[in-house]
Amino acid sequence: VSLAIFLPEGALGGAERAHLAGELDKVRGELGGIERRLADPGFVSRAPAEVVAGSRARAEELHRKAVLLAETLGEAG
Repeated sequence: VSLAIFLPEGALGGAERAHLAGELDKVRGELGGIERRLADPGFVSRAPAEVVAGSRARAEELHRKAVLLAETLGEAG
């Protein structure tokens, strides 16, 4: 379930923006790690199919979260 709340320009305070920016950095870092793992042919060929599928699903989830956080912060992507 996703929920989007649209706020007027300038509605986020400095502390909240910093918190969201930190969360975005964390999400992007985790996403990068999963994408690197999935790009490794050795991982994809040796790992059980359910592990690879779980990694792909997690990457999709993190990508959606990163997009929402970036949009909230007013970033292009």
